[in-house]
Amino acid sequence: MKINTFTAILSVALAGIVAFFLSFYVSGDNKLLLGIGSFVSMALPLTGTLSLSFEYDRTTTLMEISIFQTPPFRLKQPPQNVT
Repeated sequence: MKINTFTAILSVALAGIVAFFLSFYVSGDNKLLLGIGSFVSMALPLTGTLSLSFEYDRTTTLMEISIFQTPPFRLKQPPQNVT
């Protein structure tokens, strides 16, 4: 497993800029929590998909697909009031 330094720095910087602007527009008590949470939740997947390279190409492809794949969810509908 190798780490590409340039893309790692680029992905962390991009996550930091986006997290800064998200926390800049929020006014309230959770400003710091939103900034740190958004930075961590964006920096880790970006760094993992952009800067990590593995020995086999299939491993890298599997990692990228599994990180960006969203789990299915169902919205619960409110109960209908029948009168």
